[in-house]
Amino acid sequence: MVEAHFFRRISKRDINSVSVFRGVWPLSYIIGPVVGSVILLYGDYTNLFLITGGFIAVAGVVTTLLIRDFR
Repeated sequence: MVEAHFFRRISKRDINSVSVFRGVWPLSYIIGPVVGSVILLYGDYTNLFLITGGFIAVAGVVTTLLIRDFR
């Protein structure tokens, strides 16, 4: 679903956007565990849950508000 929406929104001139889109997923496999480890290093599982849950909630609300129906 994410890729379908992305590729409907771009044109042939957006080659840089495609390369960034393809490179972000593997980068998240590195950043996620590092951030989680740092949170656990200075806190406990409650802090990990609150910080990651808050981040996911805020990111979800922001991205939902930015989606425009293009039909």
